[in-house]
Amino acid sequence: SVNTIKPYTFSYCDSLNSITISNGTTTICEDSFSYCPSVTSIVLPESIVSIEDHAFIGCYRLVEIVNKSNLELEIGSKDNGYIACYAKEIINDESKSKLSKTKDGFVLYNDGDSTIFVGYSGNTENIIIPNTIDTINDYAFYNYSTVHSIVISEGVKSIGNRAFSNCVNLESIIISNSVTTVGEYLFSHCSSLKTITIPNNISIIPKCSFYGCESINNIVISKSIEIIESNVFEGCTNLKTIYYNGTIDEWKSINRQKDIIDIGIIGHMYVESDLLKGCIVVCNDGEIVIE
Repeated sequence: SVNTIKPYTFSYCDSLNSITISNGTTTICEDSFSYCPSVTSIVLPESIVSIEDHAFIGCYRLVEIVNKSNLELEIGSKDNGYIACYAKEIINDESKSKLSKTKDGFVLYNDGDSTIFVGYSGNTENIIIPNTIDTINDYAFYNYSTVHSIVISEGVKSIGNRAFSNCVNLESIIISNSVTTVGEYLFSHCSSLKTITIPNNISIIPKCSFYGCESINNIVISKSIEIIESNVFEGCTNLKTIYYNGTIDEWKSINRQKDIIDIGIIGHMYVESDLLKGCIVVCNDGEIVIE
């Protein structure tokens, strides 16, 4: 009997996992479901004719849409209230769903070629990602404060943007050498993380990977690293030592992109900087101080 879902009706419902809109509903108003980060799927009925701006913004794990309406939805688009912005697939029949949930609370998406870790609905402090997982999706553990340690098993190949961002109680993580690519802001604001080892097969540390990791005091970087993008270590106020598994000359050959920081008091004023200035880099043949 509901024709319209009003603005902000379900906004910031952190525990909402799935949505089924009843037939007869015609309009989903702005911000109706904004910032519901645990939602992984939604069913739209035939009756839907309008989805307003930002209705689903911040629904980072909304990977599957069952669309029975006449709305034209496009994966990755911000149109129609961001509903398909984070989607992996848009289908028209619930029976074709590729989502599943394990007894451990892992929410998985299997497209036939790979298994993607989408989210976590459990409450275990110590998590092991099994070797049956190929990809850890964007935002997979975003904002999970219950997680203290994570082990990523051999077999996982890639980790998406902000996958562990805002895990404020995450103290340790072990990443297997099967991982070859990682996303931006990967550990941003993991304020309890103290140390980490970058796996041997990663060539790029993307921008802002450790942004706001105020407790991190040492990091081990593989000699496979070719590029360290901008602002990777911004806010790492306790980082004093980097252990590099290569020579001094190899360290110097890494393309370290300039950090850009905002020094404005009123308004913005951006300047180039080196956020590793003063850090000691311990290499296989000696050590240097970044000046």
